Order: sequence, then structure tokens, then C-alpha cells
Amino acid sequence: MSTPRKFEVSKKHDVFYFSISFRNTGIARASGLPVGFIVSMNILYDIAAFDRKHILQMGCTSIVAENDDGLILHGRNLDYGIGDLLKNITILVDFVRSQGQEKKIAYSGVTFALSTTLLTGQNDAFSLSLNARYSGPYIYNIFMEFFTHFRTPVGFLLREVLSSSKTYSEAVDILSSRHLFSPSYIIIGGREKGEGAIISRDRWRAADLIKLDEDRWFLVETNSDHWRKDMDKRRITAVKMLKAAGRYGLNVDTMLKVLHTFPMKNNLTLFTTVMSARYPSLIKKTTFIWS
Repeated sequence: MSTPRKFEVSKKHDVFYFSISFRNTGIARASGLPVGFIVSMNILYDIAAFDRKHILQMGCTSIVAENDDGLILHGRNLDYGIGDLLKNITILVDFVRSQGQEKKIAYSGVTFALSTTLLTGQNDAFSLSLNARYSGPYIYNIFMEFFTHFRTPVGFLLREVLSSSKTYSEAVDILSSRHLFSPSYIIIGGREKGEGAIISRDRWRAADLIKLDEDRWFLVETNSDHWRKDMDKRRITAVKMLKAAGRYGLNVDTMLKVLHTFPMKNNLTLFTTVMSARYPSLIKKTTFIWS
């Protein structure tokens, strides 16, 4: 287990999509790698997210839960089949804005060097993580790439929302309605009581939206639709551990214990983190890259 490298990225403007090409070209120039490689890495999820159950899949575990004090915690394990490469370039990033002579952290995330996307991140209003959803043939991804004029890889959308959305409800609305290249599960946690949801995304819009409520104090997402019969041992085990801990026993240590336990933590797990929009510094204390 190691501590992620930390970088600050200063941004004067929040112009997304228009600047994607510029960013990728800049990274290619600085790294000495081909532009095509950088572009491919940034849309790797969108290339791979289709119905391919016969192929080794990515896996992730995301949990959003509320304790008895109304604190929303957002736990996340990111699993990937090319971990040996990605572990060496996993970084914790603060994106900062200048306010006069001062700089303020606008949002933070765990991502990969060479990447301009975010699949795990937070600002002071909400936290986000993305889990892979496998639905529909690959030709659907290609169609949506042309339909959206290549403007909405999901990792770019998550970063845009973290940068520009000011509230939990605004983020949920955008993430539920924007057209995307590929299907996904988007997990979001807010600051206030009841602010937590799993958005099960089709390419066109949300296929389902499930939220925290008085009787549902936690939500667990791995890589399957929550309304179908659950055969995923990660979700089954996580649910069992959370129920055993109880709402009154939920804290950062409890969340980390769940995420560090097999099969949630497995040989494909790249990193673990726990986020809280109410306590943004938590991500820096809980992010571990697994060796």
C-alpha cells in the first residue's frame, strides 16, 4: 500500500470539450507519447463499456452511506485489469482556481497521470464515482460517439460536473440526462441528510435512479443492475458487513474495513478512497494505492 503522488492543476477557465484536444496535445508533447495514445487512454472506459460478459471485465465497488448523525460517506475501490501499468501513474489531484491573489481548491480527484478525465472526485457539494456497466453492443457506443459529435466521454462529463455544478441536485439532474457514449453507474454523495444516489445510466439517459431515504441508509454498487438478482459476491459481502455495523456504527474506519475486505479488495484493485463533501480533506487521508 502506498500514498498517491499529489499534484495541483491551476485552471483559469472552465471550458470543457473545446479544450480537450488542447489538453491531450499538451500532455503528449510533455510526455513524448503519441497523441493517439493519450486520446485512447482518456476514452478507455468508453471503448470498453458494452455487453461483453464473455471477456474479463473491469470491476469496482462504490458505497454511499449515511450515519446516525447525517454524515454522508462515499467509499470507493477502483478495479482494473491492467493494474500493473496504472498503479504507477495513479495520482491524487487538486484542481485550483485563482481568486485574486489567492488560490482555492475547486475540486479534487484520484486519476491517472496522462489523463484529463475523472472517474473518482469531489467538490465541497458532492462526491462522484463511476462503476462500469455492461449493456448493449459496441455499435451503440460508436453511434453515440457520432451522435454527440465526440463531446461526452463519461469521464469528461464527471469532471465538468465537479467543476461547474454547485449543488447535489443540479449534479444529479445533469448526470441523469446528458447523452453519453457508453453505459455506466454513477454514484453520488452530497453534504446533507438523504443526499446519496446511484444513477444507472444508459447511453441516452438514466435507466434508473435510486436514492438514500429513511429506510435505506446505504447503497452499494458493483457492476450489476440493483433490480436484478444479485450474484456478485462483492455486493453481497459489502451489504452484509454494513448491516452488521449498523447505521450507528458507520464511520470512516467502518467504511475502510469494508473496502479493504475480500472480495471488495482483490488482485485487480488499484486504489481505495473514502470521500465526504462535508469534509473534503478526508480524501487525502484515506486514499491508498495497492501494491
